[in-house]
Amino acid sequence: MSDDTPSTKADLKYFNAPRYLLRRYCVRKLLGARSSGSVLDIGCGAGDLSYTLSQKGFNVTGIDFSEAAIEACKLRFAESVATDRLSFRKDDLFRIEEKFDVIVMMEVLEHIEDDLSAMKAVHNLLLPGGTVLLSVPANSHWYGAYDRYVGHIRRYDRVDLESVFANAGLDVQQTWSYGVPLANLTEVVRNRLYANKPVIETEQATKRSGINRALEYPIRHLSNDIVLFPFLQLQRLFFSTNLGTGLIVKAVKRDTV
Repeated sequence: MSDDTPSTKADLKYFNAPRYLLRRYCVRKLLGARSSGSVLDIGCGAGDLSYTLSQKGFNVTGIDFSEAAIEACKLRFAESVATDRLSFRKDDLFRIEEKFDVIVMMEVLEHIEDDLSAMKAVHNLLLPGGTVLLSVPANSHWYGAYDRYVGHIRRYDRVDLESVFANAGLDVQQTWSYGVPLANLTEVVRNRLYANKPVIETEQATKRSGINRALEYPIRHLSNDIVLFPFLQLQRLFFSTNLGTGLIVKAVKRDTV
């Protein structure tokens, strides 16, 4: 177990950042009334989306290659993990053998060097007609200090991301640019906060990124669905633009690649 692995809930100073809540809103909208089937959450981080989907009715498996993240998930959602509807384990998408109805992959692809191979692996893990929901940081020209600090290899432009999906045998149904205007403001703040932070090795930065909210922790009481309600709604006006700080895609498995 690594030194970063929390031993109690009190050790885990984590909260759902505004950008996560803006993204979760989009996931809920894209899933619509769907509430059953098997879900694989790749790069589950601290486990909030896995938990949310399990509460909706899905049977969810959350995986992460960070042992600290998996232990954090098991601590935070111990009661739900005791049921058959939610589980967490250390793993990566290239080793999994099970098949799933839905795969969610939030803020992961930008950490992977060979993104096309990763998406082909996602295609192979989907059951026939299966759905993938994926989000990435948007606009390649916005790559900045925060991206470097958390181990992002790239940010994505819409056309490039959709091309990766097409080449992996996944047919895009929706691509939304989300986060306007709140995430645009927090992006500026994050880049300033992390401007002088030392950049560490990419793999370690990636493992840390899913559960590390140390610098932002003081604002945690402002980050909830009630406070952010106007911004959750306002971002809908910009889904078809390229103005958001993130892209979220809904796609379905094509029978042949």
